[in-house]
Amino acid sequence: MARIRPTVENDNLNIASSTEPTTLTVWHKSLLFNCKGFAVYNSNGDLVFRVDNYCSNRSREIVLMDAIGNDILLLRHKRFSLGKQWQGFQQDKLIFSMKKSASCWCWGKQKKKMLAEVYMNGSKYPDFYVEGSFSKRSCTFYNSEGTIITEVRRKQGAPNVLLGADVFTMTVQRGYNLSLSMGYLIVLERLHSTPSLLSQWFGA
Repeated sequence: MARIRPTVENDNLNIASSTEPTTLTVWHKSLLFNCKGFAVYNSNGDLVFRVDNYCSNRSREIVLMDAIGNDILLLRHKRFSLGKQWQGFQQDKLIFSMKKSASCWCWGKQKKKMLAEVYMNGSKYPDFYVEGSFSKRSCTFYNSEGTIITEVRRKQGAPNVLLGADVFTMTVQRGYNLSLSMGYLIVLERLHSTPSLLSQWFGA
């Protein structure tokens, strides 16, 4: 990651929908001291997205920003969902909901265990599925037809050398929104980091 400070001239296409497969480097670390968050860089080393505003596993609202601090997505934990569902908003409009999944889904002869499901614009049925292991930074996002739309993988440094789990890549296929994809990734991390309901009740 060559640059830490954001570049002011940000590529709006990289914030919206990608016109070709795009790989971003995700650093699971805030640019602010003593905060948890994310810093996301493109292939040129320019900062594209950042998250600076949560400092504990009990955070209930997270803001995804562009490089210069403009709000893109508000991610909010849904109350009374036992820690298992989050929602994404743009200008107070619900864009997506995402929740943990314990189900399996089949494409042809393949049977995959799902980590999470994404529902767009209040849909009753999942539009996207996530399978794999977030703790191992090996996740794949599929649309409802089973087509891969996003992949998360450990980042490789020198040949055959994987970097730490806090640095990984997210590859988004053409035509899919990069900011939404980053929103899904943040929620996925929250879904698998949120403390149990009992620990929330007793402050553990």
